[in-house]
Amino acid sequence: MNGRANRLYAQLVRSASELPAVGAVFLFCTVTHGVAHGIMALAAGALVRGLALGPMDGRSTFGVGSLALACIGVISALGKLATNVGAAHTRATLVSHTVERVRCSVLEARLRGHMRHPGQEDHGASSELAAPRPARELASLTTHVREVEVGLDQGVLRALRSMAELVPVVVALVVVDAKLAAGALVVLAPFAWALSRLRRGLKTRQARALRESEALLAAADDAVTHADLFRVFRAEDRARGTLRALAARIAEASRFVTTRAALLSSGNEVLGALALLVVVAGSSLFLPTERAALVPFSVVFFLAYKPIRDFSDGRVAWSKGEAALDAIASSTPLADDMGAPVLVDGGDPPPSFALDSLVLEALRLPHSEVPALDLTIAAGEIVGIVAPTGTGKTTLFRVLLGLEPPASGVVRYGARALASSDGPGARPFAWAPQDAPLVAGSVTENVALGATANAKTNLDIEANAALAAVGATDLTLADRDVLRGTRALSGGERQWVGLARALAAGRPVLLLDEPTNGLDAASQARVLGALRSLRGKHTVLFATHRRDALLICDRVLDLERGTLKASSIEP
Repeated sequence: MNGRANRLYAQLVRSASELPAVGAVFLFCTVTHGVAHGIMALAAGALVRGLALGPMDGRSTFGVGSLALACIGVISALGKLATNVGAAHTRATLVSHTVERVRCSVLEARLRGHMRHPGQEDHGASSELAAPRPARELASLTTHVREVEVGLDQGVLRALRSMAELVPVVVALVVVDAKLAAGALVVLAPFAWALSRLRRGLKTRQARALRESEALLAAADDAVTHADLFRVFRAEDRARGTLRALAARIAEASRFVTTRAALLSSGNEVLGALALLVVVAGSSLFLPTERAALVPFSVVFFLAYKPIRDFSDGRVAWSKGEAALDAIASSTPLADDMGAPVLVDGGDPPPSFALDSLVLEALRLPHSEVPALDLTIAAGEIVGIVAPTGTGKTTLFRVLLGLEPPASGVVRYGARALASSDGPGARPFAWAPQDAPLVAGSVTENVALGATANAKTNLDIEANAALAAVGATDLTLADRDVLRGTRALSGGERQWVGLARALAAGRPVLLLDEPTNGLDAASQARVLGALRSLRGKHTVLFATHRRDALLICDRVLDLERGTLKASSIEP
């Protein structure tokens, strides 16, 4: 294999070097397991040889020697059992460690903004997690990581284990009869070469099937997700037909790969049986051999079937894991070294920002026709942002947050120009996306997501205070798990959590995307009242399609025209 094809194996070796004790135990157990398998093969061959050459008068030939060989076989089997358990335990540790590093590499690339995604359309979905295409890419990455895990466990390690079993069996065959072993090798070699060529072709087809399956599954998901649309237009039959057609294409790709893998697996067994047949049938003609060697040779040879089959199956899973790791590497720059440091809580505290003015100097947004923005927003001002759908409200927030670079221009906070190297955590902005994404954990952990890096005070108190500040008094039961609780949060409750999270972060500027989305009239009034109370304490920029929400604004930014004017209606 070339260097690229060795990527999966290299990651496993790296894990073994990072966990030397685990790696040493795994290596010891694997080698010992293989040696025990070889000893068991030799004992079985010797036992059969003794029985086959015994007297033919019907009397038992199971004497002391036979009993000793049988005991050796039992002890070898027990040794295989013990070492197999030890190898399985350490194998799971190595696989988990390697997969964790791959997963952390993907996360690190996301956290550092190194993963490229197409420009988002501003259709009211302010979080990149809400955009369909990036979400599918992330889902694909998750699937790929799972394939890498299978490729490590059922591929690389299974192939290594089968080789550890196969080598002692080959040695045992040579010990029993070197001429027969050489004859078997001559028979096996051309067939093994053909299967190897077939396996290489399978890896290429697996990579292509992986890409096709992603596209097909995404389209199938669309058909299910938008079922209501088909119902409205009375196009249920079309939805069903589309889904069946997609399912047929997915099944076709799956059948090809699965059938080829089965062919490889069974082909190895056929190959072994054929080799034994040729060797046995031809022994009298080309390799004159005594019955004393032929019988035990056949027994030992049968014990090579399982490791040969396991090796073939392992190579198939290995190639599939390689294809998945290649797919990760194509989207994640850090996946090539898999060694990026993992971000953890408790690092350097974020910079402290005082309330100050926000200045946009000739700022042009990427993927947008919005004119250059030359604006100054005073400290503590409340500014509403209005624009037709798709104009660039989300893009403006992403540029301010440092999630996307501007096409040109400068963003200043007070006297300081925010450089492109200043990531979201080094900027004075807190963000409340429209879709209000949740993380696994309690309401407290969600609301105090930014506060956990700022202070180690009682987070329940902070979370409840932030919820109360935005008028979410119904959500002060902060011990509820938002993903596994007895009742999932509604869309409106998610909005409360998002608003409270932005406020609890302690940043002076709040960027709110449709903060009243999903709220009824009474809840909207509570949110707007809470935002009004922040005037002079925080600078608030919020995008909205609701004109009545602009009542609390000091000024309104018409993003389509690039103008910032005083609100025409007093609060």
